[in-house]
Amino acid sequence: MQEYFGRNQDPRLKMIDARKAVTDTGKKRISAVSQIMTKNQIRDYIIAQVETMPPLPSLVTQIMQMISDEKSCAGSFESLFRKDPILTARLLRLVNSSFFGFRNKVSSIPQAIVMVGYESLKNLVLAASISRFVKGSYPGYGYKDSGLWQHSFLTATWAERLAVALGWSKNESQCVFVSGLLHDIGKLIMSSYLTEHIREMLISLIEAEGDLVYAEKHVVGIDHAEIGACIAEKWNFSPRLIDVIKHHHITIKDRRSDGETALLKIVDHVINRSGIGMYNNFPITHNLDTVCLANLGINANVLLDLQQEIIKSSESLVSQI
Repeated sequence: MQEYFGRNQDPRLKMIDARKAVTDTGKKRISAVSQIMTKNQIRDYIIAQVETMPPLPSLVTQIMQMISDEKSCAGSFESLFRKDPILTARLLRLVNSSFFGFRNKVSSIPQAIVMVGYESLKNLVLAASISRFVKGSYPGYGYKDSGLWQHSFLTATWAERLAVALGWSKNESQCVFVSGLLHDIGKLIMSSYLTEHIREMLISLIEAEGDLVYAEKHVVGIDHAEIGACIAEKWNFSPRLIDVIKHHHITIKDRRSDGETALLKIVDHVINRSGIGMYNNFPITHNLDTVCLANLGINANVLLDLQQEIIKSSESLVSQI
């Protein structure tokens, strides 16, 4: 064991050791307390950190309400943007990214509505609002700077595209976008502890052959999906969204999963395999239940095509969002 995991022998440990410094006060608190706690106590302590999180900003709450309200109109969004120039800048950055491929630069909200359509714009507004929470590096999960944000945004957009390709309704496609965007919010809290204990996390991952959820529970006693559901409840998300966040890593056959969870698992799997936004050689693997493919009538060969499309479209995108 020592020979395999030695600092000079394993590049994965050496790579992460160079990035494990933590300056955030909350991270230091978790680290200090964890020194004298059992695993069960650590688990309870991390769950308690959910209560210390600030409430979801009222602006984001308003946006989510507008997304679910079929009577909302473009003018409603424009009034929000006038109050938040930073949000406007974030939104226009997304609209002008290579993901949409517009030849001419979009410079105003009314123009953005014309170019991408009102329904798509609602999702992009939510993404622009959430980006401020998830940007940054999360070494405990192998994400480089902005890596988690890139993963979340790509999961959301490609999940929506796949839903449309499968003939899902407009509302269903929008729902899976939101699920994709928010499915990993539990990592916002979990990463603090895992970054401080990165060596233990890496050893657990390698011993578990890259099984993230197993490694999380081995080190902390809980996984990011469970913590994510706690955050979703605090932020008053819908029961449907809470359920998807909580179960996006659970084997399909172990629960009565709907198509939305299966689709999210497929896209999440493909993007993780692509390694977008992650450090090289970080030892996470994500196995996909074949039941997911069967539930949606997707041929396994489609996954390879989907991965190639994602990688191709994301080469320049990740530096733009």
